Amino acid sequence: MEDREAGLQDRLSDLPDYVIHEILCFLEINRAIQTSVLSKRWKNLWASVPDLNFNSKSLKEQTFPKFLRRVMSKRKDCNVRRLDMFAHSPIRLSSMEGLINYAVAHQVEDFRFVSDVVQPVSLPACGSLKTLFLSRCKFGDLLASFGFGFVNLTSLDLYVCWFCYYENDFGDPFASCRNLRRLCLRYCRFPSLKRLKITGFQLVSLEIQGFGYGDRGLQEGCEVEIFAPNLLSFVYKFSKPVDFCGLHFPSLDYVEVHVWQHGTDEATDHDKRRVSLFLMTMFEGFGNAQSVKLYCETIQVLDLVDGLLEQQPSPFKRLKKVDVQCNRESFKVPAHVTNYLLAGTIGQELHLEVIRFHFIFFYIYITSQE
Repeated sequence: MEDREAGLQDRLSDLPDYVIHEILCFLEINRAIQTSVLSKRWKNLWASVPDLNFNSKSLKEQTFPKFLRRVMSKRKDCNVRRLDMFAHSPIRLSSMEGLINYAVAHQVEDFRFVSDVVQPVSLPACGSLKTLFLSRCKFGDLLASFGFGFVNLTSLDLYVCWFCYYENDFGDPFASCRNLRRLCLRYCRFPSLKRLKITGFQLVSLEIQGFGYGDRGLQEGCEVEIFAPNLLSFVYKFSKPVDFCGLHFPSLDYVEVHVWQHGTDEATDHDKRRVSLFLMTMFEGFGNAQSVKLYCETIQVLDLVDGLLEQQPSPFKRLKKVDVQCNRESFKVPAHVTNYLLAGTIGQELHLEVIRFHFIFFYIYITSQE
């Protein structure tokens, strides 16, 4: 048994450095450091691991900043491929900035920050960063301290992030990310803006969740404009209708929209009309889409005001497929809603088919037969 264990240890130690580095990348950094006691061969291997994984839960809150400084001072002068930070309690801004600046100086390509509490974060411009995931972050005035200056960023995920524009009522936070191809905004907040613009010249995929006025992150009356000439997929889910004053999607192929409006029974006719028109205006930006997925709540918002939808031309010109998902057996798409969805597509014969799905959901398919 001892001979077998010795042989196994020799085989591990004989592995090339880059293989051991990849193994250590799966560990939190404090666990990777502990492998130094295995043998002289392993003593300083952690110091050149390309991926740094910090988890504040593994250390006492008061010792975490000291641990960060120790890692940065002992680590070899080599690039950081990926930086993961999981914060289960507030972290001192100075400690966060020190670690982030270290990673930027060492050409970090992938940064993921997940926090259990909303806390202020300041990020410097970084030319090496390609993917970024931020959770529960609060950014100061973006023009002054945070401009998303990531010219080579290709993928950006933001979850419950607050954008605070103290001196401006217009924001275009992603305009400088010239190579961004994928953007996902989930439950993000822009509380002080009167106009939000999302500019993405290279965007091909955009997903927005948990959006709307009031408790959904926008002040009442805020206009939203999106300019994405290469966008192929747009998803707008778990949200409320807002004033999309301009959607520039000439290359759009796929759209998914799930919106609802609570309290419609108590809402005034003016409010119902306003919400329905917001959604119809939004649909006008989807004219080039070929595949559309809607939900029964979306259909209900379209049909809030009697006679209003019949006055609107169909926005879709290239439709090949529409799916309407519903969790109620009694739900049917009204004929005038079907006409609104189909009437704009000329030269193709479109058919409506209802399919039962797992006895829970219905899918209504509109497919083309050429």
